[in-house]
Amino acid sequence: MRAYVEAHRHSVAVLVLHEGKLVRSYRVTGRFPWIDLNIGGKVPLASVAHEHWLLPGETSQSEECEPEVWFTARDIRHVEVMAEQVLGQVNGCALALLQVEMRDGDSDQPF
Repeated sequence: MRAYVEAHRHSVAVLVLHEGKLVRSYRVTGRFPWIDLNIGGKVPLASVAHEHWLLPGETSQSEECEPEVWFTARDIRHVEVMAEQVLGQVNGCALALLQVEMRDGDSDQPF
């Protein structure tokens, strides 16, 4: 996961979820905003990940979502567009891919 996130040309994060709770997150510090969710916390109600219970290997559509669903108030102002997609895994697990486009001039914003 870490290699995928670091090599991706866009600012992305991958969240490992189990039964709707955060198990682990991968993001490149400095390139992706702080995710406002602690390990063991439930995914936000307004997130795509909360709405989808997928079979292993099934993916949701990539859907645009509001940054305030995942980020702190401090970081929201730097995000132009955000999208979320979910991949179903076995035993109640899922992977959530979060992708952001930063506002012009904010791409070098340290997070």
